[in-house]
Amino acid sequence: MSSLLVIVEWSTVVVSLVMMASGLPGCLKMYKERSTRNVPYVMFLLLVIVSALSLQYALMIQNKALILLNLVSVLVWGFYCAIYVVVSQAKTKAVLKFLAVMGLYTGNIYYLRIIPTKAVLPALGNYLIVWCTVVYVIPLEDVITMIREKSNNSCDMSLLSAGTLSGVVWSFYGYLLKDSAILVPSLVGLAVSLVKLIVYFYCELSGASNKSFHSNGTGTVNGKKKSEFENGSYNIRPREDLRKRN
Repeated sequence: MSSLLVIVEWSTVVVSLVMMASGLPGCLKMYKERSTRNVPYVMFLLLVIVSALSLQYALMIQNKALILLNLVSVLVWGFYCAIYVVVSQAKTKAVLKFLAVMGLYTGNIYYLRIIPTKAVLPALGNYLIVWCTVVYVIPLEDVITMIREKSNNSCDMSLLSAGTLSGVVWSFYGYLLKDSAILVPSLVGLAVSLVKLIVYFYCELSGASNKSFHSNGTGTVNGKKKSEFENGSYNIRPREDLRKRN
């Protein structure tokens, strides 16, 4: 293994751990406030599946870095899901979602048990392409929400930044390994993160300009900016008219 590949490999592990840790503040906030608003529970559940399948994939290709990373991933995402269930008011619904996702995982494992041994690794790779792509596409919902609400309040910038950096290093890592199971979903994830960043900063700039307009308390008339005195006079005149009528 080349020195560049080793560096990129462990950089990928570190960045991925940082990405997982970036979800901790949101998890703590969810627990303290007892609110599950804007918490991507389904994505966390799918990340548990992806991590479990990736762990099996790493064991088969005997990649120690990926074994360590995905073992930690299963524990971290599983912990986030557990906190969600504890905090959630609709526990039955949360548990049913958990059982549904675990049912999908069980079906995947059952299929891997009944196919020939030589076909297991390629099948696992295809699983990872599909499930990772699904996980990376889910955040597009945030883009729709930000555009609809014209606000980036629904987007966690720390998680987005970590996800973007993770997409970069994972894409490069998959390219060096020439492993489509890693490269394809990583490129999809990177593209989605870049779209989210563009929309995020667009909403940020739009919000800043709106705040500036309202804070100045001035508008325009025939393309000219009104003074505060003129704004005040427009507010007073209707009252004077009412007095005259009375």
